[in-house]
Amino acid sequence: IPEHLDFNNWETFSQEDLRKLIVKVVADMDELEHWRKQDFKQYEMKKKAEEDHKMAQMIQTEREHYIQQMEEQRRLHNKHEPLKHPGSRNQLKKVWEDTDKLDKDTYDPTTLFGLHDRNDDGYWSYDELNTIFLPEIEKLNNFSDLERLEELYRMRDHVMKQMDTDGDHRISLAEFLADSEAQEEKPDQGWEDIGDKEQYTKEELEIFEKEYAKQQGWGEYAYSTPAPTPNPSRMEQPNQVPVDSLDNTDIKQHHQILVQHVQPIQPVQQHQMDDE
Repeated sequence: IPEHLDFNNWETFSQEDLRKLIVKVVADMDELEHWRKQDFKQYEMKKKAEEDHKMAQMIQTEREHYIQQMEEQRRLHNKHEPLKHPGSRNQLKKVWEDTDKLDKDTYDPTTLFGLHDRNDDGYWSYDELNTIFLPEIEKLNNFSDLERLEELYRMRDHVMKQMDTDGDHRISLAEFLADSEAQEEKPDQGWEDIGDKEQYTKEELEIFEKEYAKQQGWGEYAYSTPAPTPNPSRMEQPNQVPVDSLDNTDIKQHHQILVQHVQPIQPVQQHQMDDE
């Protein structure tokens, strides 16, 4: 705000200053929304990274049991009453009944708007809009608090984009009454919650897991089980005759044959020069 306002000269505050101020506030809100989404994506990728790392430390039977447990947890997590589409007439009438405790047969959009316009300024702000989705969020019994909050924000963002036609991050009564989704009776489309949607791409997860493993000091095999190292005492050279079956002459001859077939090892620097 200070970059657009002169606090020593309030009397010179003009309509252009107001326009700049609104533009700045809207830009700040957009940036906050962007980083909120990024923070939640990081939260989801961190959960996945820790899950993958934990499985890498298990033997095969443990890993199979763990995968079954995680699948069951996800099934229970996503098991809830179907969500109504945010901002639809059906969803708003549910608010009228459940939140406002009014008779469904007396539903009136203008009255609903006024009930949730808490400061009576003629607009729904972000905070006022949040109250519209509480009946839906309460259905998410198995979600964490952070997940429920993110779902609330997703619904709010969806409705703001749907109704806020002038882009000022507020919904006026006129915008609300003009929105066909909010005013017309239509079959409910439902809503896909965060449990139904991937929050990151495969490439994003790979980049995150690599960096996260470094931060945690997990080492080379952070997300995979290393192949077992062969026991040197059990390794035998091809066509090698056991030592105890050879006399001294055979041992000498055998070693001579082996040495003849070993190529000299070049220094590392020489290999690099040859490659170039």
